[in-house]
Amino acid sequence: MSTKRPMVVMALLVLLGAGALWISDQRLKAKRWEREANFVTLHFLVAIAAEEEGEATRDLDSLLELYGAGTVLMRPFPDGLVYQWKGKSFTLEEPRARSVSLLKRDRLIATDRRWPRWERSGEYARKFPGQVVPDRGYE
Repeated sequence: MSTKRPMVVMALLVLLGAGALWISDQRLKAKRWEREANFVTLHFLVAIAAEEEGEATRDLDSLLELYGAGTVLMRPFPDGLVYQWKGKSFTLEEPRARSVSLLKRDRLIATDRRWPRWERSGEYARKFPGQVVPDRGYE
């Protein structure tokens, strides 16, 4: 009986470890979905400002204040976002790749001509599941 007890303890420890990894992976995926949805919304707001041209030249913080959306939408981005206005176009991107699952890191990028997408995987970002992305991401 004493030889079975360590095996049971080991099995329980393995199950606990696997459960902890699964929970951690699910949290990362939930954060990924929040980042993705907020990034698409931010891209939309910047695109609206670009249509009004004079507003798009502002820095991102003052542009978001204009729409009253700053704090809530920027919450999933602790390092902020890189926003650059170039002539009549803009880029919006995360400054560095962050974990999207236990084994993968990626960052969101977008321009005025390209729909928001994950840089490494190339997947289009979506505000909600099933959202239709424009053909070829605007181009």
